[in-house]
Amino acid sequence: MEKRNRIKILIWLAFCCGLLMVVSIAGAFNQEPPVSSFSGINEADLAALQKIYYQMTPFGQTSSGWFADGSPCDTPWAGVTCENGSVVRLVFENNDFFCSIPDGILDLQQLRELSMINMGLRGIIPNDLFSLPNLQSVTFSHNLLTGPLPQSTSQTLHVLIVEDNKWTDQKRNELNDRPNLSLCESAVQYDPNLQINMEPGLDGTIPASFMHFPSLQKLDLSGNMLEGIVPAELVNLYSLYSLDLSDNNPLAVQDQALADKLNNLPEHNLDGVQMPQPAAEYRWKNRRWKARRRCL
Repeated sequence: MEKRNRIKILIWLAFCCGLLMVVSIAGAFNQEPPVSSFSGINEADLAALQKIYYQMTPFGQTSSGWFADGSPCDTPWAGVTCENGSVVRLVFENNDFFCSIPDGILDLQQLRELSMINMGLRGIIPNDLFSLPNLQSVTFSHNLLTGPLPQSTSQTLHVLIVEDNKWTDQKRNELNDRPNLSLCESAVQYDPNLQINMEPGLDGTIPASFMHFPSLQKLDLSGNMLEGIVPAELVNLYSLYSLDLSDNNPLAVQDQALADKLNNLPEHNLDGVQMPQPAAEYRWKNRRWKARRRCL
């Protein structure tokens, strides 16, 4: 009986410790910034920056300088660029400010450029992110993003780079040297109903809705776990000049018109992408033409 009571006590202590850990992690992401007045920025964008601040890591909240000194526009905060009182650029690289892409970015209606490189980002890309009305360039490179690419449309997007999100030995070694991101694995959670594959690297297929990016010039989706058929509708990306689909799970192009377009782009990397075989009639005519040439 005494042994059974000891086991119950140990189980209860383990439960309490786990609960305290969850509460401490949650609290770390909800530190209230000091209440201050900030000039030179519109109220909606200031509220969006506050929301983004809430989603920083504890290291980001203390090291970014946000809500500590100056104004986000008059004395620019780390990663923030403004024009006429609106945030137009968010650029972060090689820092540990975030565990995932903060959805507060969706409230920055004048944002033109978003770049988050080598930040160990986990989680999924927020729905509607690519559809921000003025967004021209998005770069998420050398991270650990997962889940599917969102269905999106955009009249303004010129550059979309979401590359190198799979696990690599280099990333594992780097994360060992970045203790500020040690809490991210437990902090980034998913709704079980979404059935998200937790393995880093975007998965699923390339959305056919990308055909509604008429201004898109550069698309880089390399280094992920995308698979399936590349949508034939992408043949309508008339502004596209640079494409990289290499280093994914098997991708295949079945539409001949799309294959011709992609192979003729000024910049393209289609390593590992299965391309359509010429139709039987085309191969037969090609053999006849070559034979006739030899006879001449």
